[in-house]
Order: sequence, then structure tokens, then C-alpha cells
Amino acid sequence: MDSLLRLAMHAPQRRPARPPGGRREFEDGPCLAILLAVVWAAPMLAREFETGTSVWAWTQGTSRSRWFLSRAALPILAAMASGLALTGAVMISGMHRPVFVAHDHMSENYLSTHGPYLVLSALCAIATGLAAAAATRRAVPAIGISLIAQIALTLVMPKLATMVAPTATATFGRGVTEYQIAVLDGHQTSLTRLADGGVSVEYQPNSYFWEAQLVAGAAFLVLTAALLAYAWRTVQTLPGKA
Repeated sequence: MDSLLRLAMHAPQRRPARPPGGRREFEDGPCLAILLAVVWAAPMLAREFETGTSVWAWTQGTSRSRWFLSRAALPILAAMASGLALTGAVMISGMHRPVFVAHDHMSENYLSTHGPYLVLSALCAIATGLAAAAATRRAVPAIGISLIAQIALTLVMPKLATMVAPTATATFGRGVTEYQIAVLDGHQTSLTRLADGGVSVEYQPNSYFWEAQLVAGAAFLVLTAALLAYAWRTVQTLPGKA
């Protein structure tokens, strides 16, 4: 993108017009989900099965449903709290973003660190870890499955969210500056030099931000519900002996 802009503008300056995808954003947000699934949810429940404390609890009059809910409640609440806290931190850090980054609300990085995305991805991570632990009943395999699943979701979900946004085209005449292009309200997907010396920019408008969040949120909620239901059902059918 940087080289295309310089070619189109015939300008000698070497400053990039916009870091692709808003790289100056708070980039570690999606890692929260990976940590919650791999470090907490998966090993926490799996070790209960490995040590036999789950069976012991069931023989002491604790129903399997109550046992599962007691194990899942704290991670779920913690995921919601940490997701909200990190979203707030991202919003505060965003107040100091450069102007050319502040106008891009449709990049994958921006979408995955704003709105309800972090909270819902954290909930899905907990559900993933619990389901992996219930399926394997061993800490190491559960951690491995959770890690692979969360990396896949981190890569795929933002792309799925941006698919709902169509592209629009903005045309600039001769003499347009880099700044005019950089502050376009959307995420630039391509830039083409025109014969008359102008440029044509394709971009995804920021007005589709909440539609993209809705797609990602719905996908996370469906996955979370399905994984929690699987984990709960698996616990109900496990043998009563260690």
C-alpha cells in the first residue's frame, strides 16, 4: 500500500499514508481468549478428571450438573470481566491514535479489539477449554486442542466479520494528498492510479462496523452455547468410577 501511494502521488516523502490494518492499535486483545482457554479452562477441568476428584464429588451427593456449573461459573465470570476491562483499555489507548489510524474502523485488528468482540471471544474460549477437557479428560490433550481451536478462531473470525461489508469506491483528482486518502472513513482494500493523474480507492465503509460485530457476535454465541452444551452433556454420561 505504501509503495502504491507514493507511485500514485509522485511524491518524494517516504512517510507511509496508513499502517495496514491500524497496527498501532492495541494488538494483544485477541490473545486473551487463547490464554483463558489454554491456561485456565482446559487444565482446570481436565485435572479434576485426572485426579478423580470429580468422581469423589459425585459420590458425596453433589449432582453432576451442579458440579459442572460450579466449575464453569468462575471462569465464565472472569472471562466477561477481563473482556470488559481489556475493551476499556483499548478505548482509552485509542484516544491517542494518529488521525490516519482513527478513521479506519473496519480493519480486522480494529474489529477484534472493539465493541463486544473481546467479551464474546473470551466466553467462547472458556467454552472451548471446558469442552476439550470434557472430551479428553486429560490436561495435555485438552490444552493442545484448545490452543489449536483458539488460534483458528483468532485468524478466521475477523475475516468472517468483514465479509458482510461491501466495498465502496472513492475517486480523487490530480493533486490529491496522502492525507486526504488516509482519512477516508473506512478500511482501504485497494488503490488504483488513474490515467488523468488521480487515484481510485476501494474501501469498506465504517458504517458497516456494527453489522460486522453482529456477525462475529452471533458466531461466538452459537459456538459458546454448543460447546457448553457438549461439555455439560459429556459430564452427565461419564462413568461413575475413576
